[in-house]
Amino acid sequence: MLKRSVSLLALAALLTSACSAAAASMDAAPQAAPAALVEPAPSPAAAFTATSYDEAPLTCEVRSRRTANGVLIQARAFADRDIDASYDLRIVKSGGGNASEVSQSGDFSLAAGDSAVLGENEMSFERGSRLRAQLTISDAQGELCQRSFRL
Repeated sequence: MLKRSVSLLALAALLTSACSAAAASMDAAPQAAPAALVEPAPSPAAAFTATSYDEAPLTCEVRSRRTANGVLIQARAFADRDIDASYDLRIVKSGGGNASEVSQSGDFSLAAGDSAVLGENEMSFERGSRLRAQLTISDAQGELCQRSFRL
């Protein structure tokens, strides 16, 4: 027992000194250039998506919650300013010997500061099943928000 305790103490001391040495070498490493000076080349799709979503008048999300019968998928929107838009929610479930697809869509209006459940669906969810939900919100100028969820 004493021999095992001494071995554990020696291991702890070795790990502590290794971590201290690693931290010291990191402190001595040259610092990277400030982020403001380094600009990665944006991909065309990523630049468009990030810019348009940052300026969008709303945010969106897809939530899930386990239920007694499976899983409840819920699509929500949160308005930063008054908005008239449309949504498209697609849910695809596969595996477990079954496959199903649900589509919900429609128009909606939200006042600044409001939120709304745009669509929801409860599906059975067995062991081995896979589920993907995708929410897309658009207005007359184009796509405002897109979220997806996998389970």
